[in-house]
Amino acid sequence: MAVEITLSGTVSEEMIIQNPEIVVSSTSLTGFAYVENNGPSAVQTVEVSGTDLNGSDVLVTASSDYEVSEDGTTFTEMVGLVTFDGTATTLYTRLKSGLSAGNYNGTLSITGGGIPTAVEVALSGAVTEELNPSIVVSSTSLTGFAYVENNG
Repeated sequence: MAVEITLSGTVSEEMIIQNPEIVVSSTSLTGFAYVENNGPSAVQTVEVSGTDLNGSDVLVTASSDYEVSEDGTTFTEMVGLVTFDGTATTLYTRLKSGLSAGNYNGTLSITGGGIPTAVEVALSGAVTEELNPSIVVSSTSLTGFAYVENNG
């Protein structure tokens, strides 16, 4: 007589521990500058890549005095890297136009993709005062010009 034993169990997928990470090519961009009423500044770039991201959108937000772009042409305060898979992507940043003379410090803040805390790129720049050109002369009149005819 055979004895029957009932067995049960489940097969599950291999558990993969993921550590999502976003990496930037530089943690600070400095030297953004322009003369008042002549903005925006020249563009600077930073490369963003990642590993073990969960496939959700990654959001890049520039602080209020800066702008960011994914294509180097259309600049806004925020760019969404839709379903960012971690492939290296270049972001373009500039100090926005219309600012008064002064120093401007800010950040690019990168969130999403399953990373636990935002990755930040420090930004610093300055708008210098517009100079009003003027002419300075040492005297308002000059006298004593003379010569003998045909010898001048």
